[in-house]
Parts: sequence; C-alpha cells; structure tokens
Amino acid sequence: MTDCSPTITTSCIAITVPKEFDILIGRGRSAIHHNGNRRFRIFLQRYLPRYVSAKSTTDRDQVANFIVSVIHEAGGRFLKQDPKTQKWHPVDAAMSRQKVRSSFDELMVLQERDRRTATTASVNATRATSASSLSLRASSSSLRASSSSSSSSLRASQNRVQQRLRRQSERRRLICAQLRLVVAHFRRVERLNAPSRVRTGCFLQ
Repeated sequence: MTDCSPTITTSCIAITVPKEFDILIGRGRSAIHHNGNRRFRIFLQRYLPRYVSAKSTTDRDQVANFIVSVIHEAGGRFLKQDPKTQKWHPVDAAMSRQKVRSSFDELMVLQERDRRTATTASVNATRATSASSLSLRASSSSLRASSSSSSSSLRASQNRVQQRLRRQSERRRLICAQLRLVVAHFRRVERLNAPSRVRTGCFLQ
C-alpha cells in the first residue's frame, strides 16, 4: 500500500530513493548535496541571464516552465518529502515552477553579492595603489628636499673654506711684504755703516 500525502502533493506516488536526475525540494543536506540538485544549479546558471532579462512575472514564469519541461524530458522529477513518512512525492507544475523561480532568485542574490565583493575589492585595491603612490611621491619630495639641503650645506661649507684660504693667502702676502721692507731697510743700513756686508735675505718671494 502506497502513502498519499495530500498536504504535500496531489500525487499518491511514494518514492523511497530518489533518482539521480530528480530535483529535491527542501533545505536539508540531502537536498543540497543530491546529484540532481547539483546538476539543476549548474543548468540554471546557463539560463540565468534570460531569467534576469525577463521584464515581467509572466516572462519569468515562461522561463521557469521551460526549465521544468527540460527536467521532465530528461527523466527528472520535482520531489518533496513528507516529514511523517520520510517518503518523497512528485509535486505539481505550480510547485515545480516555484522551485525553479526561487532557485533563480537565490542565484541572483549570490551573483549580486559576488559583484559587490568584486567592486569592494577593486575599490580597496585602487585606494591602496593611490596611497602607495602618494607615499612614493612624498618620499621622492622628501628625498629631493634632503638632497637640495645637502647641496646647499656643501656649497656653504665650500664657500667658507675658500674664504678662509683667501684670508690666509692675504695674510701671507702682507707678512712677506713687511719682511721685504725690513730686509731692504737693513741692507741700506749695512751699506752706510758697515765695511763688510752682512748676508741677509728673504725666504719669501
């Protein structure tokens, strides 16, 4: 004797083990990991653009009806489990269409989430690149300022050294000139007062 669950479906067919191409309606692990449901999700990905581009509820129902017909032609069924008997029962066309539409809507939510994640990642990458560029320009400006400061300091140091050398050279010229005057004076005195000349000289030119 077969179990009939009118609250689940109008069909009295009870199924213990779903087939490989059946679509299980539910949120449990058995439904999520069933091979038929995995194939179903991959199949919906191909027709998601058509579903998204549909402008009205009627248009989206037409896309959903097309998916249901393809599943049936492939030998698959839309099944829902009776929580009391744990048996699976085929559902009607309306519930099958609702399953397709809800699955499409879930894919749209996931697609939008992925798009936002990608956009956020792109914005963060752009901000990181901009911050890196600003840091690089700041480092370059600091390096140029440091280089300019070092060059100015070096030029100032060179000017101080040159000025000190000029002062030292000027003092040497003055001292030498004074020595020449002294030597010339002593030579005049020697010529006037001494019969023999005292040998003197200036070691500076």
